[in-house]
Amino acid sequence: GVEFAGYYKYGGDPEGLRKKLDELRLKAAGTHIGAGSLAPGSLKKTIDFHKTIGCRFLIVPGDGRFTHPEKSKEYAQLLTEAAAALKPEGMYCGHHNHTAEFKKEGDKTYWDLFAERTSKDVVLQNDIGWTTAAGLDPVELIKRYPGRTKTTHLKAHGGKPIIGQDKVNWRGVLPALYEFGGTEWFIIEQESYPDGKSSLECTQLSLEGLRKILAELGHK
Repeated sequence: GVEFAGYYKYGGDPEGLRKKLDELRLKAAGTHIGAGSLAPGSLKKTIDFHKTIGCRFLIVPGDGRFTHPEKSKEYAQLLTEAAAALKPEGMYCGHHNHTAEFKKEGDKTYWDLFAERTSKDVVLQNDIGWTTAAGLDPVELIKRYPGRTKTTHLKAHGGKPIIGQDKVNWRGVLPALYEFGGTEWFIIEQESYPDGKSSLECTQLSLEGLRKILAELGHK
């Protein structure tokens, strides 16, 4: 599978993109899109495009309102309403974290406030690398919001930027995703390319590292 962040030359051609996916034997694991695409005036077009390419998970990769004392409520309401409209189509929307989402308002993080203010159909796409970088335990967050980590980004943090050669607690994270997360897609995000290797070579190494850990845990 592949998660999109832009559609190259296929932005207005979902049929062409679906054909290309089929040619490559890939499924659309999800997409990163702006929150405006989930607004009432845009949502039907958004649904039609993504239904055509077989994409069920529409994830916002960041929005300035998330950590705004007042606008964060408006943003949560937008995603809750979009999730309700998407549900009959078998689709979901959600938010992807970096580190800013864990800033606090009072004694709660904005991540916790967002989770409380949205319906359980809104996906909390936990980026394991960023959550670890923020000093939080991704395992605890996955367990705190069961069934809401329907897709997740697996990204190395600490040590070498390759899954299995880094310092993320993958042997705790992966079982939590299986048992509590309701996770349908593990999405490897490769942002650093050590040893002069290409992006695809490094992604392959992270995939191999992930498969090795999964095998040790008894998962295929």
